[in-house]
Amino acid sequence: MKDFSTIISITTAFLLTVGFVTNYGFYSQFDIDIFTFMNSSEIILSFLPLTIPLIISLFLIINYSLLLNNRFEDEKKANKFILNKDMTFWGPFKDLIKLTKNKFKTEDKIGETLYHYIVQIFARLIYLVIFIGLTYIYIQAFVKKQGFPSESPITFFVISTIWIAMLSFRINKYFNYRLKEISSKMTMITFLISFLTVIYFYNSFKAFRILEKSPIYSVELTFKDSIVKTNNKLIYIGKTKEYYFLRDLENNKNIVYNDRIIENIKINKIKEK
Repeated sequence: MKDFSTIISITTAFLLTVGFVTNYGFYSQFDIDIFTFMNSSEIILSFLPLTIPLIISLFLIINYSLLLNNRFEDEKKANKFILNKDMTFWGPFKDLIKLTKNKFKTEDKIGETLYHYIVQIFARLIYLVIFIGLTYIYIQAFVKKQGFPSESPITFFVISTIWIAMLSFRINKYFNYRLKEISSKMTMITFLISFLTVIYFYNSFKAFRILEKSPIYSVELTFKDSIVKTNNKLIYIGKTKEYYFLRDLENNKNIVYNDRIIENIKINKIKEK
């Protein structure tokens, strides 16, 4: 029972942290202290729509990596050529260095040699350029406070998942060699920090998009004596259980409405052009 209570406490703390980062990453871009308008249950539940696609992306990439690794292991057993070859990402580069030191002397067939040292290296360089290029584009967009560079956030999730997997793997490998007794803990810490960083970036991009006059929803709030509609100058930011947040773009000011004084609410998703 004690272990179960500990697990519950740690899980709750983690969910609160994820919820905190989710909301802070988004609302801080509008200079809104969102936590004065939320309770703990709202903070915990607010991150769920983001977590599901990220976990799916992570699962698919890790699953694909495992399948790829198993395929390489099977190929090694059946193919003498790759039996002594390094089939990791940097493997062909390392093998080329060994071949150079051996003065290009090899018993391998010409076709297999060309494939391993030219085709494989060239393909990996293309993947590397694309990956680093996309990463740079997203970093630049974040620094300049721009919305998502692409229409869909799928690319962002895939790139982020690859970074999380690579960092976790490198940390695990490093501590397995240096301090094996804390390797699993450091790997988990790296994974969690990377996960939280991705969540912060994602929600910041969502906020930047709205500030670029590209809101996701249009809203009409009906009060006792008036009606407030969003437009090109007044945009909808988001809501909590009891409050609605709008942004006056001309004056760079936020407007907060308490749900108790609102008689009717209409929210429509804006179709992308």
